[in-house]
Amino acid sequence: GAKEIPDAYEEAMKTLRYRYLLGDKQILEFARIRNRRFSYHASAESRLSKMIIKYIREPEEQKEPKLFLEEILAMHDINEEASMETVECFKFEIASTINRAMSSIGYSTKEGAEAVGELLEKPTLEQFREIFTELLIMLRGKNQEAEEEQDCAGLAKRYIEEHFSDPGLSVVMIGEQVGRSGGYVSKLFRNRYGISIPGYVMSVRIHNANPMMKRR
Repeated sequence: GAKEIPDAYEEAMKTLRYRYLLGDKQILEFARIRNRRFSYHASAESRLSKMIIKYIREPEEQKEPKLFLEEILAMHDINEEASMETVECFKFEIASTINRAMSSIGYSTKEGAEAVGELLEKPTLEQFREIFTELLIMLRGKNQEAEEEQDCAGLAKRYIEEHFSDPGLSVVMIGEQVGRSGGYVSKLFRNRYGISIPGYVMSVRIHNANPMMKRR
């Protein structure tokens, strides 16, 4: 009758959405998905975020990206039997965590935003696995670069504080001491501390000159 047609259409559309999302290569019958329940817990989300952030920040202590991904998929029961809503919530939680990770290492660029958008748009779990694995590898590399840059800027700062009285102290000299070009160190220093190297040298000299001036 008239009611059966809309019901059949709704069942067909839901089945197609599941097939599109889960990437089931077999024929997917509505009976297989009609009783699937939505299940996604906030505590799991918090644990997931911590796991991903730790994985990105401590790569030397972690397993291979593909194994890590399979671990978190299993932790949330994300497979061909999961409900569509569960998989979608999982994908959004992953995207949110990746955004926070990119922000924490100073990588909130257009390229990063496009990568996260692609992660959400990938319909099947297999495609999701591929793009998420690539993101993990990229973010681990970016995190390592960020740590090296911070170390470089920190070394420059320490050298200035220890040699501020040297009249020949310069950007070039500081760069040589930390093993980088003066221009590169200068850029890292400003990004890290919000002040130029010459500006910081002058501020340190003024700070250390004041006590001597008071003694006079």
